[in-house]
Amino acid sequence: MANKHGRRFLDDADLSNAVFTYANMRHAKVTREQLKMAYSLHGTILPNGKVYDGSFQLKGDIVDAQAFGVDINNPEALKKWYAMPYDELMRLIDLRKDKPELTDWGF
Repeated sequence: MANKHGRRFLDDADLSNAVFTYANMRHAKVTREQLKMAYSLHGTILPNGKVYDGSFQLKGDIVDAQAFGVDINNPEALKKWYAMPYDELMRLIDLRKDKPELTDWGF
C-alpha cells in the first residue's frame, strides 16, 4: 500500500523468502530485521539509497553467486558480485546460453 507521498509501507509484511533482486526499495518503509528474512536482495537499492552489499549473507544471493561462478569464499569476488549493475548481469545471462530458447525452435 502506498501513502500520499508514494512511499510503500511494508512494516507488517512477512518477507520470509522474498526475492527483491534488483528492486528499488528507496521509498519503502521496511526494517533491517524484515530484510534479513528475504531470500535475495542482490542489486537492490535499500531504503537508505545504498545498493545492498551482501551483509545479511542471504541464501538466494549465495546460490545465485555460485551459479555464476563466483568464489563465495573470496570477499573481493563477493564484493564485485554485489556491486554488479543489472545490465552486466543480463549480458552474463545472455552469454550463458545453456538451454534452448524460443528462437532455437523456429518460433
